[in-house]
Amino acid sequence: MTRLAVLLLLVSGCGIGDQGAISVRWRIVEKQSGRIHDPGSLASGDGTGACECAADNDACKACPWRVQSVKLVVQDPLTLAPAPVDEVDVTFPCRVREATTRFAIPEGRWALSLKAFEQGTTPAPDVRDVKRGQINNLDVIEISVCPLPRM
Repeated sequence: MTRLAVLLLLVSGCGIGDQGAISVRWRIVEKQSGRIHDPGSLASGDGTGACECAADNDACKACPWRVQSVKLVVQDPLTLAPAPVDEVDVTFPCRVREATTRFAIPEGRWALSLKAFEQGTTPAPDVRDVKRGQINNLDVIEISVCPLPRM
């Protein structure tokens, strides 16, 4: 971690604890049309932080969708038992499109994935080693909405 990153964390009140942190980014992909959406550009008007493409939007008449929030899922890669983390540290409004947890992820090897609430599917977990005082950066995770029709 660079000195600037450490300084920014300390100034923002997120001092380095005795655990690790995870940085995650996401985007929304409509499987039927192939359109890719930046969650920040589709914030719902209700102030909840949801991402939404409502039926009154001409582009979404065929498949309206809403993703309220996303949760970073931290599990044991062998047993899938959840890590002892506080839900507040790993749940984010969809519209923010990227987030970093506090240094609240226990050290160890974890299966990391994203879960979208209300609608959306996400890929299988990525296994990473979390170390004290370090931030693990995950690749952009696609939240798939509007699945292809089954034949």
